[in-house]
Amino acid sequence: MSTARLFAILALLNVLWAPTNMMISVMQGSMSPTAVVALRWPLLAFCMWALLLIPQTKRLLKPTFPRTGDATRAVLIGFFCVSASYMLYSYALTKTTSIEANVLASSYPVVMGLFAYLFLKEHVGPRRWLAIAIGLIGAYIVSFGWQWPNLSQENSVGNGLFVLGLILECTALTMATKIVLRSSGLGTLAFEATGAALGCVIWPLIIKGPLALRIDAFGPSSVIYTIYLVLIGGAFAFGAWYVLVEKAPVSLMMLSTLIQPPIAAFLGYMFLHEKVTQNTIIGSIAIVVGLIVAATEKNLGVAGREMPGYEAG
Repeated sequence: MSTARLFAILALLNVLWAPTNMMISVMQGSMSPTAVVALRWPLLAFCMWALLLIPQTKRLLKPTFPRTGDATRAVLIGFFCVSASYMLYSYALTKTTSIEANVLASSYPVVMGLFAYLFLKEHVGPRRWLAIAIGLIGAYIVSFGWQWPNLSQENSVGNGLFVLGLILECTALTMATKIVLRSSGLGTLAFEATGAALGCVIWPLIIKGPLALRIDAFGPSSVIYTIYLVLIGGAFAFGAWYVLVEKAPVSLMMLSTLIQPPIAAFLGYMFLHEKVTQNTIIGSIAIVVGLIVAATEKNLGVAGREMPGYEAG
């Protein structure tokens, strides 16, 4: 797989992920934040196991299940890290604005780049750090323009919770990557999603209070959004991502998440009638430049694994 094809696939996945925050925010008008994730992840885990039982999946992707020890680790990663991160995200969106959340989310490549370098022994060279820096600047311009960030004091709790969730998710991906390299992406994701499903149900029952599960109404729009979150933004997008983790450096893959702020701005323009400013266009161009810089990188190898069928350009 060429680098250009890799980024084309990653761009598609981020296009599919971009509407999820908007859908979750709308759903929170009729249910508690934790109810959204408690609905999403058990259904997602069920879909992943169903997918692995399809003969075509076994024939085309040849998924390998983790060994007993790794399977247990994957479940624990899902239970303690993934479920907690997504509950924090959902709850944080009730305490901060989507704009500030998008700015904070743009730090994913930086955090993941550090984690990949320190714990996965990935070679994160100057070109990749340059691509991360350019893309990060672009995401900042899309969100804030050319001024210092104005993170509202009243949103500090929500922003803190969002950052904590981000660190937990990057930790989960780092630990899960090691298991993926010993088995397969889909096999690891099935066990991880199972742990996340258990956590999304059990944690609210233990902690209650702000994590209490509550569903006030569940109309046709909630059904449509749930189907999208589970099948499109869930099983398909996460499944494809974890398959790519088998071959591509995660520090490189996480760069693609920087395209979500401009996509979110476009969705806001299309569906919420929000204005697309000059800063949105300039920031989006910077993000594209960052991705081009990354796509021309030649040394993509990762210590300890081969990159079959993977080449630059």
